[in-house]
Amino acid sequence: MSPKLDDKFPDMLELPILFKISSEKYIKDIVSGNLYMNNLKYFVDLEKISGKKGVGDVREASLFNIRKHELFLKIDGGERQKIEIGPPPGIIYDDEALFHPVFCMVGKIFLLEKTEHGEYVGKVFLEKDTIGDFANGGDIKILMIYDVMSFLKKIYETCKKNEVGGQHGFITYRDMSIPKFVDGKWVLDDTFTKDIYFENQSEFRIELFKHSEVPYILNIGDISDCCVVLNPDQIISGFEIIQRLYE
Repeated sequence: MSPKLDDKFPDMLELPILFKISSEKYIKDIVSGNLYMNNLKYFVDLEKISGKKGVGDVREASLFNIRKHELFLKIDGGERQKIEIGPPPGIIYDDEALFHPVFCMVGKIFLLEKTEHGEYVGKVFLEKDTIGDFANGGDIKILMIYDVMSFLKKIYETCKKNEVGGQHGFITYRDMSIPKFVDGKWVLDDTFTKDIYFENQSEFRIELFKHSEVPYILNIGDISDCCVVLNPDQIISGFEIIQRLYE
């Protein structure tokens, strides 16, 4: 996830940036290296118990969702007969993945345009609605990680040291009320697929392959060398970012 030239437009540079939206206290804790991670069951229960859909998601770690369906037969012009088929409606979960800790951020890829001076310039911003999805009232700050490769390297080295596996990447969004078929086969969803309802969150997720029934803190060391803390109005109005590449 380092800056790279766009294949179709050689004068454009793709720059990945990650954002965390939270209270000032929590953001300071992250900068010091503490990644506070809830398991996926936490987000399922958050919607089930509190009804808070947005941060909570009852379909986290779901393999597929079985919708209610009915089958009727009408033979020789007679009355139609209702036939019970299939399993009862409900969500089938990945019981192991439910207890995997995750760290969720907003992930964006910005296009920077090459100038006559050989630099790449673009505008970095976040939509107000995106910030609102994560703001729980009170004063919030925006942590912007501009050196994503260094950030992920710190996570990788810490996980390797602790002998914990994991994965990271952008979430794929789709209409999860419709079964997913690939090459004529029914494909199960995974922990990096969410319903299209959450698409505006543009989530980048870090998942650990570790069973944890309580919140887990991954300490990766200070990350102040690859991030900056902003006020919401600074990132909503946007600002210029300049990238210079050397041969």
